[in-house]
Amino acid sequence: MARLRVFWGCLTVMNEAVIAFGFVDVLALALLGTLWARLTALERIMDRLASASQDIIDPKDIITDAIADIEDGIQETVSGVMEQMRVPTIADHLGGMLAQWGQMKLMKEAENMGLGQAAAALEEVLD
Repeated sequence: MARLRVFWGCLTVMNEAVIAFGFVDVLALALLGTLWARLTALERIMDRLASASQDIIDPKDIITDAIADIEDGIQETVSGVMEQMRVPTIADHLGGMLAQWGQMKLMKEAENMGLGQAAAALEEVLD
């Protein structure tokens, strides 16, 4: 009788194990099915991208066109600046002299305030 109970207990444990493994198998199959469907969808997308990429212009042509556009922009800018240039007048020269005088005055004031020493110390630290 005890052997029958042990046998029945083993069958019960084995039955539960089979059910548990069956549940795991069902989950694994569902996961594999989902992965297969996703990979198939991605494969279709890749095929569409591959066929669409054949219609795209060669990248070398795109780069060449971009460089040509940049060159045109630079030429337009330089020509615009050159067209707006004029011969300096006496007012331009006087303005330059005034600006230089103002810079020299500010530098002397900075030296009197001790900023010249600070600049020298800063140069030493940076070197």
